[in-house]
Amino acid sequence: MFEKPLGFFVSPNGQFAAPTNFSVRTILTPSKAHSHRRFTQVRQLPTGPTKGVTFLLYPLRVRLVTLMIMLVLVAFAFAQSPAGRIMTFREYNRLHHGLPYILQVKEGKGRLVYFGIKHTCDPGNPQLQTIRKLWLALKPTLVLNEDISAEPRATLQESVEIDGERGALSYWAKQDRIPMRSIDLNRADEAAMLDKQFPPATVQLFYLIRGLQQELPRRLKQDPHMKPGDVAVSDLKDLTREGVRGVLATAADIDKAWMSLHMPGDWREPKITWIEPNDNGPLNRLSEASSELRDRHMVNVLLAALEKGDKVLAVVGASHVVMQEPDLRAAKGLVVIKSAG
Repeated sequence: MFEKPLGFFVSPNGQFAAPTNFSVRTILTPSKAHSHRRFTQVRQLPTGPTKGVTFLLYPLRVRLVTLMIMLVLVAFAFAQSPAGRIMTFREYNRLHHGLPYILQVKEGKGRLVYFGIKHTCDPGNPQLQTIRKLWLALKPTLVLNEDISAEPRATLQESVEIDGERGALSYWAKQDRIPMRSIDLNRADEAAMLDKQFPPATVQLFYLIRGLQQELPRRLKQDPHMKPGDVAVSDLKDLTREGVRGVLATAADIDKAWMSLHMPGDWREPKITWIEPNDNGPLNRLSEASSELRDRHMVNVLLAALEKGDKVLAVVGASHVVMQEPDLRAAKGLVVIKSAG
């Protein structure tokens, strides 16, 4: 009988390391055929606890079987983990896809048309005509939109010019008497999660710049007497009502926060590059964290609606659909068909 040091173990973080308190005792015992049969026995040595999971490496056959089991378990763990299925922006940026990007999904009686759009405020944009055709074919029982839902307005043109595609969805939903709600994470809940990773003032500034980048030109055109600072202060009040806490309340507060982050340019002339999800700057990194939270929430909303048997038409920015597609395809029982993009 002899003792042989155990080759390695896998720690909870997935790293390989040499164990400190396990050994393998190899025992030779005679079989009925008077030959020798070898088996291994693990015994714990009194050198302190270990958090790793041990694997026998001897003999070779056991080593190979163990390795196969490990690979299967790792693959299964990744397949079950939502964090492993939402595409990262680094992965997304390596892709090229068409617009619009449309998925059609089935689960039991549930149906989903998931429309990835290039955001628009143009009533004549052909994407809106495509959405309407899909709407009439699906006859949805539930309509979902990105961000907050828009209030129905008098005409389709006015709805789109003011609220973009959300306005068109709201107009058609009222016309066809279809329930409509946001697919997005509640703003207050999202902000509270982001506050745990970033200073509240930076979170507040991120939401402000994102809104100004989308709305400032239209708002200034509507009221030539307004200045960017006036629009910003109004938006800060709206954010507070939505549950976004922070210290910014005036244009001077925004100036101070902007300088503290060493941001380029003037926030009064907002640029999309400041809030694109990447590692280029503080608002970019916050945007990446925000997008991940939102994508996970959107998938959960869609899966719940499909499980109920709803016929869902959901319209969001195309990048969200592309990045969520692996997660949807991994969901048990779903049939996903890409029909455009």
